[in-house]
Amino acid sequence: MFQDYLTIYYAYMYTIIMAGGPVVLLIVINSVIVIALKRNKQDNQNDSDILTLVFVVCLFISCNVLVSFSRSLCITK
Repeated sequence: MFQDYLTIYYAYMYTIIMAGGPVVLLIVINSVIVIALKRNKQDNQNDSDILTLVFVVCLFISCNVLVSFSRSLCITK
């Protein structure tokens, strides 16, 4: 019973709420920012600002996903 609780709560619920939720929110907010920047693009603004934003967010998401994945693997063993 206790092992089932650990598996369900720590492996699945923690991963969904603490890792999945912020990642989804970050993707949505980043997409809105990129779309707004593309719409309001001025002549002096280049694409490197948007590209930098996307790379930083992708790096953060990949690190967060790797940590969450390794955490859920350790708990389910």
